[in-house]
Amino acid sequence: MKKVARALLGGIQRKILLLFIFALIVVVVTFSVVILHQIGRIREITSSANLRQQAAIRDKATETTSNLIEESLGHSTSIEAALVDSVFRFMRRNVDQFSKVFAVNYEYYEFEMGQEDKELPLDMFYPDKQMDGYVSVQFIPTPGLDITDKEIRSLAYCYYDSISTDQQFAVLNGFVNSAFIVSPDGFCLIADTHSSNKFDENGNLVEVDLTQRDWYKGAVASSGVCFSDVHMDVFAKKLGIVCSQAVYSGSGELIGVVGMDVYLDTLADDIDIESSLDRFIFMVNNEGKVVFSPSESNPFKQLPTDVSIDLRELGYPGLTLFLNEAMEGSEKVYSVPFGKKSYFMTGARLLTPGWLMVSVVDKAKVEAPVIAMEQEFNNISTEAVAEFIDGLAYSRRTLITLIVVDVLICTAGVLFLASKIVKPLGAMAKKISHIKGDDFSFEKDVQFCTNDEVEVLADAFAALSVRTKKYIDQITTITAEKERIGAELDVATKIQADMLPSVFPPYPERPEFDIYASMNPAKEVGGDFYDFFLVDDDHLAIVIADVSGKGVPAALFMVIAKTLIKNRTMLGGTPSEILFDVNKQLCENNEAEFFVTVWLAIINLKTGEGIASNAGHEHPALRRAGGNFELVEYKHSPAVAIMDGIKYEEHPFKLSPGDSVFVYTDGVTEATNKDKQLLGLDRMVEALNKSDSNPENMIDCVSDAISDFVADAEQFDDITMLGFSYRGPEGDNAQDNTKRLTVDAKIENLDEVLAFVDGILEANDCPIKIQMQMDIAVEEIFVNIAHYAYAPNSGKATISATFDTRNRVVSFSFIDSGVPFDPLQKKDPDISQKLEDRKIGGLGIYMVKQSMDNVRYEYRDGLNILTIEKKI
Repeated sequence: MKKVARALLGGIQRKILLLFIFALIVVVVTFSVVILHQIGRIREITSSANLRQQAAIRDKATETTSNLIEESLGHSTSIEAALVDSVFRFMRRNVDQFSKVFAVNYEYYEFEMGQEDKELPLDMFYPDKQMDGYVSVQFIPTPGLDITDKEIRSLAYCYYDSISTDQQFAVLNGFVNSAFIVSPDGFCLIADTHSSNKFDENGNLVEVDLTQRDWYKGAVASSGVCFSDVHMDVFAKKLGIVCSQAVYSGSGELIGVVGMDVYLDTLADDIDIESSLDRFIFMVNNEGKVVFSPSESNPFKQLPTDVSIDLRELGYPGLTLFLNEAMEGSEKVYSVPFGKKSYFMTGARLLTPGWLMVSVVDKAKVEAPVIAMEQEFNNISTEAVAEFIDGLAYSRRTLITLIVVDVLICTAGVLFLASKIVKPLGAMAKKISHIKGDDFSFEKDVQFCTNDEVEVLADAFAALSVRTKKYIDQITTITAEKERIGAELDVATKIQADMLPSVFPPYPERPEFDIYASMNPAKEVGGDFYDFFLVDDDHLAIVIADVSGKGVPAALFMVIAKTLIKNRTMLGGTPSEILFDVNKQLCENNEAEFFVTVWLAIINLKTGEGIASNAGHEHPALRRAGGNFELVEYKHSPAVAIMDGIKYEEHPFKLSPGDSVFVYTDGVTEATNKDKQLLGLDRMVEALNKSDSNPENMIDCVSDAISDFVADAEQFDDITMLGFSYRGPEGDNAQDNTKRLTVDAKIENLDEVLAFVDGILEANDCPIKIQMQMDIAVEEIFVNIAHYAYAPNSGKATISATFDTRNRVVSFSFIDSGVPFDPLQKKDPDISQKLEDRKIGGLGIYMVKQSMDNVRYEYRDGLNILTIEKKI
C-alpha cells in the first residue's frame, strides 16, 4: 500500500507526463514541416487518384451491369420462350386430335350414307348475333353455294358432329379464338364466341371462300400439322396465327382442313408479355419477318407476313449477325447498334413452330445508373478534397502556435527525466521478452525497486507469472476431459441411432402395411425409442416408449428396455404378458429408480386384428379409412419398472384396409414455444388430419406443426413419432399399377417423355389446363436432369407414374443416379423484385412447386428421387 501511495503522489506519473509533452512537440514540429513541403503534392495526388477511381468505378460498374444483363436477360427469355411454346404445343396437340376425330367421323359418315338420312339444319346454325359471347357452332357458306343440296347438308352434319366438346372447351376457356373445319367446297363450320363479326356493316352474312387463304393452302401442301404466318382475320379484322391440318379419307381424297387460330393480342395477354421503354419482346419466323410484337415502333411492329420485311435486309450488320446466329441456336446476349442507339438482344427458339423469340433491352437505359453513379462520385470527391485542404491549413496554424509555447517550457528537463524513466522500463521489457514457451517465470530484481509505478508493475508481473502457470495447468486438464466426454457422446449418439430401425420402407415386399418413424433427441442422446419387427410371417409388433430422465443415464436404460421388450416379444405371448415379464426384469437392481412408459401392440397382418397394452403412455390416434384422426382413450396401466408384480390391461382392436394409427411420446404434445404454451393434443390432431395415408406424410405434417409453433424456442424433450397404415392382406387396391419409362437423360428425348406423361393424363381424363401445368413441370425437371445430373458425362433417367383412382391423384417420380442434388433446398426467388434486381436461378423449380399440390425429394440407395403430385 505504501508503494501505491507514493506512486499516486508523484513518481513516474509526472515523469511520463513531461516526457509526453516533449515528444509531442517534436512530432508536431516534424509534421508541420512535412505539411508545408507536401501540401502542393497532396493536391496533385488527390486529383490524380480521383480520376483513376472514377475510371475504375465506371469500368467495373459497366462490366458488372453487362454480366447481369447477359445472365438475367438470357434466362428470362428462355423461360418466356418456353411459356409461348407451350401455347403453340397446345394448339398443335389439339389440332392433331381434332383431325383424328374428324377422320373417324367422316369414315362413319361414308359408311352410314344412304342408311340414315341425317342433315344439318343450316338455318339453325347460321351465325346469330344474340349468341355473341357464347360458344356456338356456326355455318359459313362460300359464295354461290347451294345450301339446299342434300349432300352438302349431310356433309355439314358430319362436320358439325366432329367439332367435339374438347374443341369447344378450348374456345370457351380462351386457349384459342376458334376451332373450325373447312370443306374443299369452301364452306366452313366454326366454333367461337364471336357470332356478331360474321356480318358486315349492312348486317349481311359474310360469305367467303376460305380455300383461298394461305393457311388452307399451306395445310393441304403439308403432310401434318402446320402453323401459318401472321394474317388478317377476315371476320374480326385482327392479326392472328392459324394452326391447321389437312384430313384425307381412306382412299386418299381431301375431305377438309381442320384448324384452330389465336389472335396476337390474345396471345400477348395469355403469356403476359408487355413492352416498355426499357424492354420489349418480338418473334420472327424463319424468313426473318416479325410475326408477333407488342411494340408499336417500326421496324418491329407486327404486320401481316405478306407486307412485312426480313429484318436482315434493313442494312444493320449487327442485327443481321444476331438474327442469323440466334436462328442457328445461339442463346448469347448481343450488343446490337441500331441507328443512333444500341440494344442488348438475345434469342430463344420456339421448338413447336420453329420461330425465334427475341428480347430487346435499351442499352442506354441499362447504363444510365453507372453514369449517374460516376457523376455523384465526382461531386463527393471534389467536396472531400476541398474540405481536406481547409483542414490541413487550420491544423498547420494550430500546430505552429502550440510548438512555440510548449518547446520553451519543456526543453530544459526532458533529457534528465527520460533517463530516469527509460532505464528501468527497458530492463523490464528485456526480461519480459525472454518469457517463451512453457517458461512463464518473472522475478523482481533490485533495479525495479524505484518506489513508483515501475515497482508496482514488477510486482504485478511476478504474481501474474505464478497465476498463469497454474491456470494453464487447469485449462489443459479441463480441455482433455471435455474432449473425451464429447467423443464418447458422439459415439453414444451414433450407437443409439443405429439401434432404431432407420431404413424405410422396412419391408417393401410386404403389401399389407406401410410404416414410418422418427426420433429427435433433446440432447446428444435421449430416452425415447421406437421399434417394430415381424414376430412371425403374419404378426407385426409395434413399440414406442419414453424413459424418465434425459441424457446418457436415460439412454442406457432405454437400451436395456428396448432389448428386453424385443427379446421377450419374440418368445410369444400377449402384450400384457410381455410387459409383465419385462417389468419384473427392470425392477431388479433399479437403484436409480428409472421407469419407462410403453405402448406395445401386436397386429395380425392377415385379419387386421390386434391387441395393444398401454403402460402409462400417451393415447394413440386412429383414423378409419376416409375419416379423420381421433384419439383412442382408455385407462392407462402403470409405467414399466415402477413396481414389481403389476398386471397390465389389454385393449383389442381391429383395423380395416385404409385405416391408420399414429403413436408418439409426450415430447410432441408438450412442445413449448417462447410464451410457455404447449402444442397440445388438439393442434397435433389438426396437423394429422392434413396428412394423407402415407405414414411419412403423417410425421412430416406433425413435425411442420411443431416447428411452426415452437419457432426459435429451445427443444426441452425428446420428440418421437411412429405412423402405421394398414393396406389389407392384398395391399392397397386403390392404386393403379405403376408405369415406368427409362430414357437417356438427353434433351432430344423430351418429346418421348412428354408423350409418356400425356398418355397417362389423357387416359385418366385429365383437364387440358392441368395437363399443360404438368407438361411444363415435367419439362423443367427433365431438362435439369439432362443438363446437370451426369455432366459432363451421360446416364439414364426413369420416370415412374402412378394414379390413385380413389382420390384422383397422379404422381410422377423422376429417378437418376447422377450427382446428389436436392432442388427444394434452393431458396425461392423474390418475384416481387424487378427482373434486373433478381438473382439468377431458382425460377423453374419455383414454378413447379407453385403449380403442383406436392413436391418432395429424397436421396436413397445412390438415387435422386424427385416426386410431383397433382389432383386431377
